[in-house]
Amino acid sequence: TCGLVSHAVAAAVRGLLQDWWLMVTQLEHQLRLGRLTLQALVFHCQGPLATLGLLANLAAHAASARLTSAGLLNLLHTKASALAGDRVGRALLHKILHAAAVPYFRMLERWLCEGVLEDPHGEFMVREDKAVTKDALTEDKRSAYWYTRYTLRPAPSAAATGTTTAPASREGSPARGAEDPEQQEGEQGAPLDVPVFLQGCATMILTTGKYLNAMRECGRPMTVKLPAGQSLAYDPANAFLQAVHSAHASASAALLQLLLADRGLLGWLRSLKHWFLLDAGDVVVGLAEVMREELGKAARDVSRPRLQSLLELAVRTSSVGADAHADDLAVELDPRSLLELARAAGVAPHVNTASTANTPAGTPGQAGLRLGGRSRAEELPGWEVVLLSYRVAWPLTLVVPPKALAQYQLIFRYLWGMKRAERELSSTWHRMQAARNAARSGREALKHAYALCYRQLWLAKELVRYGCVDVLEPAWRAMEEGVRRAGDVDAVIRCHEEFQARAMDGLLLSRPPLLRALTALQAGALAFCERVNKAWDALDVEVEAAAQAAAAAAAAQQQQAAASKRGNQPLVVKLYDQCGKTGQLRAVLAAARAGAPDPGDVQVLWL
Repeated sequence: TCGLVSHAVAAAVRGLLQDWWLMVTQLEHQLRLGRLTLQALVFHCQGPLATLGLLANLAAHAASARLTSAGLLNLLHTKASALAGDRVGRALLHKILHAAAVPYFRMLERWLCEGVLEDPHGEFMVREDKAVTKDALTEDKRSAYWYTRYTLRPAPSAAATGTTTAPASREGSPARGAEDPEQQEGEQGAPLDVPVFLQGCATMILTTGKYLNAMRECGRPMTVKLPAGQSLAYDPANAFLQAVHSAHASASAALLQLLLADRGLLGWLRSLKHWFLLDAGDVVVGLAEVMREELGKAARDVSRPRLQSLLELAVRTSSVGADAHADDLAVELDPRSLLELARAAGVAPHVNTASTANTPAGTPGQAGLRLGGRSRAEELPGWEVVLLSYRVAWPLTLVVPPKALAQYQLIFRYLWGMKRAERELSSTWHRMQAARNAARSGREALKHAYALCYRQLWLAKELVRYGCVDVLEPAWRAMEEGVRRAGDVDAVIRCHEEFQARAMDGLLLSRPPLLRALTALQAGALAFCERVNKAWDALDVEVEAAAQAAAAAAAAQQQQAAASKRGNQPLVVKLYDQCGKTGQLRAVLAAARAGAPDPGDVQVLWL
């Protein structure tokens, strides 16, 4: 139960005690021969007595504090440093420390060179949670295998008091920001069970073994060879740190090569850019065109298999249809609003949304969906529930975990909604242009609608341009450059998370008040288009009816004129000016003139 380090210390102390008993035996022999004097006894015992006093003090301290493993090594190292003026005592403690560190450095070497934890007594600085598989997730939807499978061990005092340290593997991760990656305390301040002479490289030691284990999970087991002349053994001058740095560099380069070259990380990321960031302009157009009929239905009537087949058709006919990872793209139906997706992705804070006073129309909140039941979500149009999904394989999930994918989905839903609003406004604007030749009274009546449609269309286009050109594209270029320059996998993860943070902030998706405003803008634009189109449809019906009535009147007058044989008496056609529907009116007029005895004799009476 004491561990290998404690046994190594005990063995070293036993060796010193044996030297003491050997000296006692020799002095006793001299006494029997009558050759031992008091002065000689004092001379021979003076040095060993100081040694025994130091050992007794050391044993008492270790026993009272119940020190084992790193705690015992730290005690030896601290006492040796305190005896800077005692050359003999310092050399003695260094000798014991060197012997005590042998089993610890043996475990360290296997971890650095093979990624194997050979720790039967649980005393090494790294601990393993074997229950965590490579597909498991943390609470914040990260890869649990990367962040919690291997962590730095908390100090026994922290574990005994129930204090839990944050996974040490997250030290130096992007989420830590400006914190020191070598800080040897958890996020809750719990100390870690790390020898003091290894604290400066604890994170490096942890990540080196993690890299080797990730390689093993990918079917690429690797053994790091230490350079000639470098060894892992305790040295007061810390010469072993050179071997640690060398092992870390080799393991990091191997895993980075696996991700970038063998697994094509940048290719995967560019695929995500094509589909979720709408990098190719024809992608969103193709999706909207082929899915228009299906997405026009209520959510409960939308067929997901049909959507999937339409998605594949749109992808294959787009400019990026040759993408090698297009088969990993899928479509799903998710009735959550932008704000709910932002909270699920960890972008917006989770707050109590019991009141829906601030929820824009057309954007049901969590409470609204619960109170309205499932039927409310099913009544949403397919346009508002469609969402793309992507299958990311290991080990790329280290860089794009489910949390990162959820943020890509959030960006897609925002851009998809804004592009849809832009398309609807553009279609409505072109339809309204048919009234440009209307009478002055008609143009005056519609000028406010023209202005509102134009301003909404301009704003929607500017928001899409700003999001794609001013926010996403520069951030993406910076991320790609950072990935190419990255020296290890943690740097790659940091670059990707920094890109997503910049995207969320630049697109205003991380600020709930602004996100509500964007949602209200989309909903308002779509509501405007719907009302204008309904009014225009009703107007078309009215004009069509008026045109048919005018045609019937013209035919009747023609027959009457032919019957009365009044010669060149003008034919009067009653027509109505309906907001510039001149095309249909001209058609009726042409028909009337064609049926008149003399086309020049047709008179038009505008009512």
